[in-house]
Amino acid sequence: MEKVQRIKTKLLDSLQKFGPAMLPVIAMIPIGGLLLGLGVMMQNTTFIETLPILGSDGIQMIAGLFQVIGNLIIGNLPIIFACAISFGLSNQDGIAGLSGMIGYLTFITALGFLGKIDAAAVAKSSGAYTTILGIPTLQTGVFGGMAIGLLVAFLYKKFKDSTLPKAFSFFQGKRFVAIITVLASILLAVVFLVIWPPIQNGIEFFSTKVVDPNTSFGLFTYGIVNYLLVPFGLQHLWYPPFLFQFGSYTTAAGEVVHGDLAMFIAQLADGVPVTAGVYSGVFITVGVCIGTALAIAKEARPENRKKTLGLYIAGMITVFCTGITEPIEFTFLFSCFPLYLVHCIMKAIAFPVMSFLNVHIASSFCGGLMDYLVYGVFQQAPGWLWVIPVNIGFAVLDYYLIRFLIRKFNFQTPGREKQILEQDNSIILEDQLPVLVLTALGGKENISSLDACATRLRVKFVDKQKFEQKQVTLLGASGVMELGNTTQIIFGTRALSLKEQIQAIIEGKVMPKLSDSTTDEAVQSKEQSEEFVVPIEGELLPLSQVPDKVFSEEMMGPGFAIDPVSGEVVSPVDGKILEVFPTKHAISILSEKGKEILIHIGIETVGLKGIPFDILIKKDQEIKKGQSLAMVDLDYIKKHAASAICSVVFTNATNQKVVLKKVGQAKLGEKDFFSFQEKISY
Repeated sequence: MEKVQRIKTKLLDSLQKFGPAMLPVIAMIPIGGLLLGLGVMMQNTTFIETLPILGSDGIQMIAGLFQVIGNLIIGNLPIIFACAISFGLSNQDGIAGLSGMIGYLTFITALGFLGKIDAAAVAKSSGAYTTILGIPTLQTGVFGGMAIGLLVAFLYKKFKDSTLPKAFSFFQGKRFVAIITVLASILLAVVFLVIWPPIQNGIEFFSTKVVDPNTSFGLFTYGIVNYLLVPFGLQHLWYPPFLFQFGSYTTAAGEVVHGDLAMFIAQLADGVPVTAGVYSGVFITVGVCIGTALAIAKEARPENRKKTLGLYIAGMITVFCTGITEPIEFTFLFSCFPLYLVHCIMKAIAFPVMSFLNVHIASSFCGGLMDYLVYGVFQQAPGWLWVIPVNIGFAVLDYYLIRFLIRKFNFQTPGREKQILEQDNSIILEDQLPVLVLTALGGKENISSLDACATRLRVKFVDKQKFEQKQVTLLGASGVMELGNTTQIIFGTRALSLKEQIQAIIEGKVMPKLSDSTTDEAVQSKEQSEEFVVPIEGELLPLSQVPDKVFSEEMMGPGFAIDPVSGEVVSPVDGKILEVFPTKHAISILSEKGKEILIHIGIETVGLKGIPFDILIKKDQEIKKGQSLAMVDLDYIKKHAASAICSVVFTNATNQKVVLKKVGQAKLGEKDFFSFQEKISY
């Protein structure tokens, strides 16, 4: 039993990694769909008759450009899937993304050659074959791209640290991943030639019999499964095949397109009756979610109603604009799961209702306002006017149903508790939030894995007992759930940027604000006459010449840079050591006058694992200007990192700028080489 549980946990952890890896694809699809939709709309004869200016040669050329670029993205989703999954499941390493592209091109070429598929075979087939980037091949759709992505991720983990005999050492490590991918992709093509035809038949049976979009039961099944997967973050594994693979339509030009979105656009372009866009029920999510949110706010205790409504306002705006529902649903999902189940049933019922009303509007994302405008209003899609009254009807029905259930079963939805938990985001500075969240997670030492999808952080802890769940809720999280060994923390649409900010702090790329006492205002209120010396001998440079935007664009604060000629690093000022980063590539100092100074040695040196650095001081140690802090192997850095240029940044002086009094060679310990000036705001 314990072994089964371990396998189940491992499987859940693996599936959760797959969702974030799909995010680049999910982000690209709306862009491709938007361009495609606008291109078709601008060439629509009805629109041209209404707005004759659309018929001008210049606008028609732009419309055609939009359409072909949109087709490029939507028509090549398998390649994007292969690259994105390879990249996302391999620590976002560029070599894995490149290997994904090479692997997929090798895969489809081998399928075409070994299967003896040519242009004539593609023309005669009824969707079994296709042409991708001019290569006749087997039609494996997005599944082929996913298979290559998973294969590359496996090969990356297996061979990224591989070693070869000295004569072939150039090809070892990550370079070998791309090489072995070519061979493995050929083998996978051989396997697919055998197993794919029966799988293809199974997919056709599943999509036409089990989840038949032409029946009310099939549409309801699609909706309910999709929404029940949302709490686990696994919905990204369910809906893509329906939108981008299942179903087919042969265009007027004889091209076979697959997936609800591509079929919808192709039918609009051909001017034939639209039968695609069958999953229009997604557009009613807005009404159901707003109805639920208003019902919960109404059923809150009188003293809590305003606070509860305030809790939901941002969520209602988010679902209206984007269709993303988690900021609302995760506030009551865990405490009132039966209520969430009813909520899901209401959303799923919308699919057969919209089908009954003959509404056909495609969606490239979650059915928010942008999807509705581009694929519904602008295209004059069948039944587009029904979306507004049906949303209102479902909102009213859901509002009264949820209120009745809350009262009947005394569900403890937000605001019905004796004390309501308030989120204090209004008093938290934006640059403080990542630091506060990281602290609530137990600090960087407590995180063994950190990832994110569109709406949630996914964290594996060293010690879950150190995780402060109440604190992350106060910081704005709308829910927390455990799935396998992974803790999911729902922060809504800011989850991905929050993850990047926290990751940057963990890796030492960004130095957090440590306390209110060391902000710009506090520093400016103190005496500014402290003396600084050159901390590294070499060529003095303005920060703008550092080959890293984090420094050159002064994202962390003003400062200067040095291209070193000597490996000794000394303190530029009297003060104490705030932090020595675990990878030894950066040291943070607090000066006696309150300046926070980050000395970052080299570019992309965090990956060197501390090898070229000999640190001579420790955290909290008092230091004097000119005192040796570290000895650095510059030759090793120049060979293994992007650059040896060192950045010296004043991280709490963002309202000031550093003006160099000289450039060029500077000696170690040299004084009076820069000054501070106040930034002028216009």
